[in-house]
Order: sequence, then structure tokens, then C-alpha cells
Amino acid sequence: MLYSLHILDFLDPVNLREISNDEEYKDGQVGKLISVYEEEFPDLLLADLILVGCREERGARRSRNIINGPDCIRQQFYRLFHWHSDLQIADVGNIRAGANLADSYAALRTVVSELTALGKTVIAEGIETPAQLAQLRARGCRFGQGYFLAPPMPADEALQLLRAERDMAISAALAAEPERGEFRGSGFAPDGGSLTIH
Repeated sequence: MLYSLHILDFLDPVNLREISNDEEYKDGQVGKLISVYEEEFPDLLLADLILVGCREERGARRSRNIINGPDCIRQQFYRLFHWHSDLQIADVGNIRAGANLADSYAALRTVVSELTALGKTVIAEGIETPAQLAQLRARGCRFGQGYFLAPPMPADEALQLLRAERDMAISAALAAEPERGEFRGSGFAPDGGSLTIH
């Protein structure tokens, strides 16, 4: 795979045995269906979504009590059940930390640029600093996770946060076009009834 030769030097493979705690994933779980760079590099041309871990923590504004944040996320993500059989996911591992911060950012830029150049959606795990986020955004990475974006939280708090962000996005969209009174959206109410917004 010619396209992978430029980025392999910057990536460490995933240790699947460590992530899975030496347990087999069940049929339908992400860990059983995802193409993971463990020994062989995945065929990225087949992937729709590509996960990449950022382990660089120099410059982070938190205590370093979480080691290898991207693998902590993988442990939980790989346990989820994957219901979208038409969506192919690849995990290319973690970007190696460089000798200094500038080296790490150069590796981050190179890897993400090559992945987005393939027309793939890249999800970065382990975003720790504003500089990392800026580097990712500048290279076309629109999705990510990391302590800089939000610290770990219980599921009910995460759901509240997502709902609040959704509500803010809807309000912002409506405010952006106040003259457009014909805005319409629809969905299903929790009781099974139909919900329409005008």
C-alpha cells in the first residue's frame, strides 16, 4: 500500500491484547469488526472512518494521571456494539511522540494530512492541547476526543452535555437566519408520537 509508506514511520500499532484485557470480543462488537493496525496495517481504502491516537501530553493543562488516553478510549469504544454494517472503521494506532513538541506536531500534521487526502473522515483520540486541536482542524480533522475538549465524566453527564450542545446548535442555526420563518424539522417524541418544529 503506497499511501501507508509515508505515515508508518510516525505510528505505533495498537496492542489489542492489552486493550481487550486478553478477552475475545463478541460478534457485533466494534473490537471484532474494526480493522486495527496491530501487526498488519489496515487497507485504508476500504475504511469510511479512521481513528488515530495522539499520545503527546507535553503542554497539557492537567495532571498526568491518565497514561495513554487514546488506549483508555479504545478499551471502551471497542466494547460497544456496531450496528452499521455498511460503515467500515480502521484504527491506525497512535502517533509517536517526537523528541520534542515540534517533532510531535510535525508527525501529527503528516499523518492527518495523508489520511484526509484519501478523502477519509478522521477521528483523533487524546486531544490534550489547543495547539493539537488547531493542528488537527487545519488538516481537515473535524472530529475528536480528549481531555482538552472534555474531561472524563459519567454517562448521564455526557448525555446532558450532548443534549445541551444540540440545543445550542439548533438555536444558533435559527438565529443565523431569523428571516427564514419556514424552518421545518421533524423527529419522534419519546412517547412514540411525532414531533414537528416550525
